[in-house]
Amino acid sequence: MHDLSRLDIELLKKIHGQPGLTVREVIGPFLNSRSKRALYYKVITLAAHGFVRLDRTTMSRSVLCHPTAETRKLLDATTEHLDSLESEAV
Repeated sequence: MHDLSRLDIELLKKIHGQPGLTVREVIGPFLNSRSKRALYYKVITLAAHGFVRLDRTTMSRSVLCHPTAETRKLLDATTEHLDSLESEAV
């Protein structure tokens, strides 16, 4: 499994929750914590690892983000792991 940061997980949650957003729409809420270039690179890296499928539109210069099956598996595993940590803390 790849070492993903908390930011990577949040980006994947955004992409999974709203498939078809542009990269600009995905990274917008996170611009207060990182530069546009760094966030764009994170999305490209997630795509290179197979977590995101990027579709370039022909009508405009937008790039649309879609989750893959790997995204669902990762988010399910992450949720289970966080749930187990919370139950241990109680």
